[in-house]
Amino acid sequence: MASPGLTGFGRLAVLGILVARPAAGQDPGRLYPIEAGGLGGYIDRQGEGVISPRFDEVRAFHHGLAAVRQGERWGFVNDEGAWVVQPRFAGPSRFSEGLAVVLADAGDVPVWEVVDAAGRVVWSLPQGARPESVFREGLLRVRAPGRFTGEERVGFKDKEGAWAVRPAYLTATDFSEGLATVQRRAFEPLVIDRAGRVRIGSGFAVIGEFADGRAPASRGPTHQGLLGYIDREGELVVAEKFADAAPFREGLARVLPAGFPRRYGYINRRGEVAVPPVFEVAGDFASGRARAFDELRGSYGYITAQGRWAFPARFREAADFEGELARVAWEAGDGRATALIRGYVNRDGQVVWPPDAPPPPAAQPVRR
Repeated sequence: MASPGLTGFGRLAVLGILVARPAAGQDPGRLYPIEAGGLGGYIDRQGEGVISPRFDEVRAFHHGLAAVRQGERWGFVNDEGAWVVQPRFAGPSRFSEGLAVVLADAGDVPVWEVVDAAGRVVWSLPQGARPESVFREGLLRVRAPGRFTGEERVGFKDKEGAWAVRPAYLTATDFSEGLATVQRRAFEPLVIDRAGRVRIGSGFAVIGEFADGRAPASRGPTHQGLLGYIDREGELVVAEKFADAAPFREGLARVLPAGFPRRYGYINRRGEVAVPPVFEVAGDFASGRARAFDELRGSYGYITAQGRWAFPARFREAADFEGELARVAWEAGDGRATALIRGYVNRDGQVVWPPDAPPPPAAQPVRR
């Protein structure tokens, strides 16, 4: 049976902030990275080769550009595979809102630069500072040295390199819907706006990312450490009754009700059950699909917003959808020897890549 591991799913409650993965499917681009013969290239959503495998390592497209490695250095190519920014960086990055934060020098004191789509350096991060994310809503989350030796604080820089919010916080989330969760002390989160003004003050031990006007939150041990959801004014609008709660994606939030059995389901913005909690492992919705683990089949598959299997669960591994495709893996063999095949599946469950690969194992009819 495939292990229902949580790789790629989990969020980390860091000192009172629920840190969420970026939503899958955001700006996925129209090409998808593949590997063949030890080299990387790209296919389109039909699985047709667009950029032949010729790079040592490839990353996903964002805003029409993808980071690729040739030798020891990284650069950026366009959707025709032509170099737009020659490989000169020490590490990979991605474009967001027209800018990328790149590792120019990985020496004893790393040098980080912000470059535009032509590779021109717009500005450099201060010595000792490092990015914690990419640009979101015009701001870059940066961890910088504090006033005392070994001390670090998080703030936000704008696209011109000025501090929009001075580095004064232990931790912070990216801005979402004009708000970010920060904290000066552990388990005392605050919600600030883009000018650094406090919008939601004390009263919570944990506050997550805002999406659809809601954020997961908990008042802490006095409420058994359970999570509910608050609105933009800090009012509790969904009761604290979940052992785990994710930000909303496509109108639904993945939640783990307290108690046993421990199974994930989904709620709407009003806190009403949209998909009953029956999944041992589940992902966030993207492109109308969420990955889930089918315990009876011992495989991963994808469900619709109504909680039905979109197609039979038959994969050993599965990632969230990015646009029209999702990465999957399945076992193929003759019973004496098996191999793990990695590829892409579309929203209808059809494997579009790799071509001529043994198909995923057959499954019983979909349970409704």
